[in-house]
This record gives sequence, structure tokens and C-alpha cells, in this order.
Amino acid sequence: MTSKTKIIGISNRIHLNLLESVLADYLHTGIFHKEEYLNLISQYNEGQNRAGKVVSHLSSIITKNKKLLTFLKKHLGEDVLLNLSKSEKRSLYTCLLCNAFPIIYDILIIAAQTLTIQESISKQVIIQKISATYGSNRSTDIAVSETLTI
Repeated sequence: MTSKTKIIGISNRIHLNLLESVLADYLHTGIFHKEEYLNLISQYNEGQNRAGKVVSHLSSIITKNKKLLTFLKKHLGEDVLLNLSKSEKRSLYTCLLCNAFPIIYDILIIAAQTLTIQESISKQVIIQKISATYGSNRSTDIAVSETLTI
């Protein structure tokens, strides 16, 4: 019997401007340009290690959403991001992030469930609830902190 473990997978913030630039480039060329993105990331993050992690996260987003991105390009064109409203872009980014990193989806579910009961929520409440699924460790805390800032 095999058990499916939950993997956190995200340890650094991904700026939406950066995500948009990478997605636009990928939709236009169909190629993930790692070296170009490392240079672009240096505008947002300090340190080669952090930049490498962000590139890894971006690669995961592209890889795990390849079918969806191909579908969007085929049916809406390679300039699909230019034709979307701000709220539609945010919805698309949320979908891509949730598909690539299930912990983000779980955090959104916890936030939605909590906000139906009360008007506000603290980071500690989310960490406490998410730790039941992903374990209580530093990686969980970092993932929640970085996800909330996206």
C-alpha cells in the first residue's frame, strides 16, 4: 500500500510581476529561459541561492501547468495575458500557483473556511491548521509566510 505524502515545495516569494513576465515569455516562445530569468529575478531578490530557488519555483509552475498553458495559447493566443483584466490575471495566477504547489490551495481553503466564521485571520491560525497536514516545522512556517505575501 502506498501513501501519498504532501510536499510543501515553495520556500520563496514569487512576485506577480515576475510571474507575469515569465509566463508571457513562455507563452510567446514556448521555452523556459533559465539564465534570462535568473537575471530578471536579481531585480527582485538578493543572492544567487534565493534566485535559484525562485527559478526552480517558476519552472515547477510552467512544468505542472504545461497542458493548461498550451490550451490557453491555442485558444486565446500567445498574447493571452495582454487580453485579460487584472482580476482575470489574478485568478489565472492563483490557479497556476495552486496547481503547482498544493499547499497554496490548502492555505486558501483554510483562510476561506476561517473567514466564513470570523472577519479576520492571523498567520498563526493558518500555520496551526496547515501543520496538521504538512507537519509542524520551519518549512511550513516559511511556506505560509511566503504564500501570504504573494
